[in-house]
Amino acid sequence: MDNLDKLARAIRGLTIAIWCAIGLQVVAYGYSYWNFWRMTDSGTMERSSRSASSSDSPAETTDDSESDFDNDFNARPIRDKIRLASAILLVEMKEEAGVHKALVQEVLKVKPGVRLYYEAGDEYDELSHYPGGGCGDCTLTQHALVFMMGNPATMRFSTTFEGDRLASLGGMTIDELRRLARESLTATPPARP
Repeated sequence: MDNLDKLARAIRGLTIAIWCAIGLQVVAYGYSYWNFWRMTDSGTMERSSRSASSSDSPAETTDDSESDFDNDFNARPIRDKIRLASAILLVEMKEEAGVHKALVQEVLKVKPGVRLYYEAGDEYDELSHYPGGGCGDCTLTQHALVFMMGNPATMRFSTTFEGDRLASLGGMTIDELRRLARESLTATPPARP
């Protein structure tokens, strides 16, 4: 009987430890979800308060008022993406010391007055990565386009491509994108109804 009591106590102790671990896991998940929603709500409030005070510091805003409500830049047609972007970077992938580094090859567009913290030759950290499954030979032939919005310019959309055709952008050539980017700097924004 003494051994059965010890076994029962051990099982009871393990059961309590497992329930405590489950409880801690639930608290951790709950905290992360609460933090996510708190940050999402404060980000919305911060964005609206920033747009309300935009008349105080015109150098910190874009000249397209559409960017204030543009929640789905990815869904826009390519000409709108080019027009609305405050900066567009052409990035090439290179392998250095076992890391696939994304290096800015060319700045295709920067709107006047926009702060861009990258220039040709700089590493674009957001696209650099360690090689992994599915990566394959991405450094041999792959490039990326990074569309940025705001002031200072921050990434809103990126896409990769090989060669000189942008398959994800309808097969447009990189030269055509350069031309549209130059034109978007001189074109007047469309009138709002």
